[in-house]
Amino acid sequence: MERKNKAIKLFRGDNNCAQSVLIAFSDITGLNDSAAAKIAAGFGGGIGKMQEVCGALSGAVMVIGYKYYDEKNPTESKNFINKQIQTLLKKFESVYGSIRCRDLTELDFSTEEGMKKKHEENISGVKCEKYIADVCDLLEKLVVGR
Repeated sequence: MERKNKAIKLFRGDNNCAQSVLIAFSDITGLNDSAAAKIAAGFGGGIGKMQEVCGALSGAVMVIGYKYYDEKNPTESKNFINKQIQTLLKKFESVYGSIRCRDLTELDFSTEEGMKKKHEENISGVKCEKYIADVCDLLEKLVVGR
């Protein structure tokens, strides 16, 4: 609960969705807020605002990789990481029907009309905050076991 609230608060500030999730799980990764913000800076809005994979999910993928990658057993750890990521993505997709930002927001951020609608309808507050919260809940179960 605490991480989810922190992620939403960060998102309401100057952080994108990926940064918000990665920073909220800094106790798991050991990354300081500045490093996490730099690493995840380009993943908001579906990676570079291209509206591909949801940024909140991208942040979660970074947390899973950081938590479970083992330099002594790279192949084995990557196999485990990939299974955890697939579990996360499948659970999210089963609820929302997609993992793509464009599908989730139902807008095209590359158009003037899409951006206008995003702000007028407060898509970030109405939809994106929900996705961030749900990703944090799913991630908690995968990396903390709650």
